[in-house]
Amino acid sequence: MLLDLVRWREVDRFDDDTRAALTFAEAASGELDQVTDEMVDDLRRRFGDDGVVELAYLVALENMRSRFNAFARPGVAGLQLGGGVRARGTSTGGGIRVSLSGARTA
Repeated sequence: MLLDLVRWREVDRFDDDTRAALTFAEAASGELDQVTDEMVDDLRRRFGDDGVVELAYLVALENMRSRFNAFARPGVAGLQLGGGVRARGTSTGGGIRVSLSGARTA
């Protein structure tokens, strides 16, 4: 199923509700003027106000994670973040080590 997400428009695996949510997620991940009033009204009919808020929150959270991970990716060695947080990419691509206030991590 995850592989089908890349081509969600072409496969018949997803129902109309899922397609509406994916359309919103794509629009909200680009320029915000891509999210239309009609799109939000359609989502409200499908999921209710609480569902729209939850969907918007999850899309925003994943966008934040994606953008932060792109910024703090391995290979940005010795990156000094504010507030005493230090992130260092590993040369083996094994992830990011984060230390607070100079504490060492293994």
